[in-house]
Amino acid sequence: GPASIPMLSASISRQEMEKALAAPPNALQIGLAEMADHLPSGAAGIPPHVAALRSMAVQPAPPRPATTGEALDRARAGMARFMPPR
Repeated sequence: GPASIPMLSASISRQEMEKALAAPPNALQIGLAEMADHLPSGAAGIPPHVAALRSMAVQPAPPRPATTGEALDRARAGMARFMPPR
């Protein structure tokens, strides 16, 4: 293989970023947000989470994210709840 791989840099304007965050989410972004909504709160939340899954206790799903930004926020919140930053 090559000795090195050059790192590409991307530049995006604030307007382009705001437009992207306001766009409707794609299926992957929706799926990530919905998955993150169902993560338990850290390791201590895993046993009750598994028990709820086994008992088929279904939590109502929140509405689908309307924008890419909302999907991103929900995915971040779910991951932070599951694996809090140190």
